Amino acid sequence: MPKKVAKKLGKKDWLIIDAPGSLTSERASSLIGEAKAILIPVLPSVFDADSTKQFLKSIQDVKRIKKGKVDIHLLANPLPQQSRNSHKLKAFLADIGQMPLAWLTERSMYPELASEGMAVFDKTQKPYRDVQAQWQPILDALMPKVASKYEKTLTDAHVPASLEALAEPISPHLHNNNASWYE
Repeated sequence: MPKKVAKKLGKKDWLIIDAPGSLTSERASSLIGEAKAILIPVLPSVFDADSTKQFLKSIQDVKRIKKGKVDIHLLANPLPQQSRNSHKLKAFLADIGQMPLAWLTERSMYPELASEGMAVFDKTQKPYRDVQAQWQPILDALMPKVASKYEKTLTDAHVPASLEALAEPISPHLHNNNASWYE
């Protein structure tokens, strides 16, 4: 990070680096050197599962990760509201011992809001609060003080049953090998 940028950042500021999943371990190490947390989005596909597994393996020997100084979180995103692959993704992630911090559904509101220069948290209507509730585990992990205050605005929010089921511990019939991705 350029020193000018670092000097301008305060203790409450966040710098978000959006990097490709195909980073070399050397480049990943330099970015991890600046990170407090790593969020890794994972799509419900065999290709994303494989690249996620490879990426996690490639960074396991990075000094700051070995010492536990960087939180690593997977995000299942974006998920179609009803998808057989979502359950396969859950089984795969259980097999590698890395369950996602949050399961986020694919929604048309994201690109619509982005075209207006807004995010899902800029709206207060119920459909937006329902989607905001899917983000609550991320807020809890990264900004617990903010999250606890924000939780009160989500009292009537609804997370789809399909996502709640994915967040539950894995059932024995789903826990299988990665070959299920190729069915």
